[in-house]
Amino acid sequence: MRNRTRIVEAARAALAEVYRRDVEELVAAASALLVEHEPVEALRHWLDRVLDYAAIKRGVLAALEPVAWQDDPRRCPPTGRVHGPSGRGRRVG
Repeated sequence: MRNRTRIVEAARAALAEVYRRDVEELVAAASALLVEHEPVEALRHWLDRVLDYAAIKRGVLAALEPVAWQDDPRRCPPTGRVHGPSGRGRRVG
C-alpha cells in the first residue's frame, strides 16, 4: 500500500505541474492575442483556447476518475456514493 501511495503522490505532483504550465500558457496567450487582434476579437480567440483546454481536461478527468476512486475508503461500493466531511453521499460514476 505504501508503494501505491508514493505512486499516487508522484502522479498528483506531475499533474499539478502540467496544469500549472497550461494555465501559464493561457495567461501568456492573452497578451499575445491582444498584440495581434482588436480587444474583442482577442477575447474571442482566448475564450476559444480556454474552451479547448476545458474540453481536454474534462476528458482526462473522465479517464482518470474510475481509477482515482478505486481504493478510496469514503466510497461505499454498493451504492456508488462518496461520503465527504458532511457525511452525506454524492453519487459518482
